[in-house]
Amino acid sequence: MHRWVMGALVCLALSTTTRAQSADHAPISLDVRDADVRDLLDALASNHNLNVVYGPDTHAKISIHLESVSLPVAVDAIVRAGGLSSFRREGILYVLRATDEAATRVEARSFELEFADLTQTRELVSGLLGPSGKLSSYAYGRTLVVWDEPQRLEQIATLIANTDQRPRQVMIEARILEVTLNDNMALGINWTEVLNEGKLSTRLSQEAFASNPTGVRPGFFATLRHGDLRALLEALETRTRVRALANPKVLGLDNRTAEIIIGGRLGYFVTTSTASATLQSVQFIEVGTQLKLTPHIAADGSVLMDVHPEVSDGEIVNGLPRENTTEATTTVLVPAGETLFLGGLIRDKTTRTRTAVPFLGRLPLLGWLFSRTADTHEKTEIVVLVTPLLTGAGAPPPETPGP
Repeated sequence: MHRWVMGALVCLALSTTTRAQSADHAPISLDVRDADVRDLLDALASNHNLNVVYGPDTHAKISIHLESVSLPVAVDAIVRAGGLSSFRREGILYVLRATDEAATRVEARSFELEFADLTQTRELVSGLLGPSGKLSSYAYGRTLVVWDEPQRLEQIATLIANTDQRPRQVMIEARILEVTLNDNMALGINWTEVLNEGKLSTRLSQEAFASNPTGVRPGFFATLRHGDLRALLEALETRTRVRALANPKVLGLDNRTAEIIIGGRLGYFVTTSTASATLQSVQFIEVGTQLKLTPHIAADGSVLMDVHPEVSDGEIVNGLPRENTTEATTTVLVPAGETLFLGGLIRDKTTRTRTAVPFLGRLPLLGWLFSRTADTHEKTEIVVLVTPLLTGAGAPPPETPGP
C-alpha cells in the first residue's frame, strides 16, 4: 500500500509546479490502486495546503486514475469513490459518512408569510426538501419552519421571497340584465341589429358558442369599449324591456375567486337511516343571481378572467328540491377598462296567476265558478357585463396624452 501511496505522491509532485500557485487551480494527476482514502487526501493536503478533518469510520480502499484535474475535482472524486461525503466550512474540508454529513449540516430556519397562502407555499417548499429535510407549518402567525441543509435553505428562501409578494388588486364592476324577448325574438336577440342601431364606434369581435346560419347568435362573448356600453344599453332599451337583476362592485385579488350571490336559500330535509338510528338533516339549494369571477392580471395590464354567471330559481315539491338554472362558464382576455359582454343565455319562465271574485272565490266546492287561473309564459335572455379596473400597484402606467 505504501508503494502505491509513494507513487501517488510522485505523481502529485510532477503535476504541480510550485506551492505558490493557487491550490484550486494546480493540475493534479493521480494513478493508484487499493489506496486508502485518508492516505490520498493526506497527500493532497500536504502538497496543496489543505485542511482536512475526518469523521469516524471513513477508511475506504479505492483505485483511481486522474489526469490533469483541479484540486476540488480530485477531492470530490476520491471522496465519492470511497462512498463518503464532504463539505467545506471556513476553509476546512470535512469528510464524513453520508448519514453523518447530512445530520451535521441540517439547520433550521423559520419563514413568516405576509401575503402568500400558507397551504400552497407548504406544497411548493416540500418539493425542494432534501433527504434529511423536514417541514412544519403553523397557522397562527402564518409561519413555516424548515430543517434542511444550508444550500437548500437558501433555495427555499429565494422561492418564498419570489412568491410572497403583495398581490395586485382589480375592481370588478358587474351588471346582470334580464332582457324580455318578444314574438320577434324567438331565437334570441339579433345583436348585430342592436349594434348597428346603437351606431357603435367599433364592432364587437363575436365568438359564438354555437353557430347559426341566420346570423342570430344564441350564445357569444365579446368586449366593449367604455363609450360603447352606454350606446348598447340605450339601443337595447328601445327594442324591448330591460331589467337589472344585479349591479354589484367587488374588489378582488389576482388569482383569487370573487363570488357575488343575490338571492335566497331553499331548505329541505334529508333523512339518513342506519342499523341503529335514523338521522335527519337540512340541506339547502341557492337560487337567485350568482356570478363567480377569477381574475388573472397580465404584465401588460390586461385581465384574463374565468367567468361563471348563473341565474336560477327553484321550489321544494313534496320535500324534494327542484331547480331551474341558466348558466355559462368561459375564460376571456379583457383589456383593463373594457367590458366583457356575455349574452345568449335564454330561459323560459312560466308564471301561474289566479284571479277570483272577492268572498265568492273562496267558497268551498263552488269557488272555482267565480275564479280563473291563467299561465303566463315569458322568455328572457340573460346578459352579463363585466368591467375589470386595475387599482393600486396592479394598474398600468398612465398613457401619455397625444398632441
